[in-house]
Amino acid sequence: MLDRGLSWLAEQRHAHMTRTVTYARGSQQVELRATPARLRDDVRAIVSLDPVLVEAELVDWLISSSALAAFGQPQEGDQITDGDLVYEVRPIAPESAWRWSNNVRSTMRLHSRRVAG
Repeated sequence: MLDRGLSWLAEQRHAHMTRTVTYARGSQQVELRATPARLRDDVRAIVSLDPVLVEAELVDWLISSSALAAFGQPQEGDQITDGDLVYEVRPIAPESAWRWSNNVRSTMRLHSRRVAG
């Protein structure tokens, strides 16, 4: 019963809280629906690019696992383009670049850092 409820909730999020973005790996790309899960001014990080420290905007994306079926699992370096903004899928310590967002594995949470725009 809980799995059914989680699936319903994921469907509602996808239907009402997503927008079209472009997901790319190398020359392969696809338009899909995604939800920015963290998009606030206070979600910033200081990234060490030895010897320089850089402020970076971090955004998590909720994406249906079926939408990424052609790519398999997300990989570090994949890009998400949202309008004029480009984000790169990156690990954010202590987590890897992505994780499952629910127990039924219908939604992935991808961590990203804005790299352009």
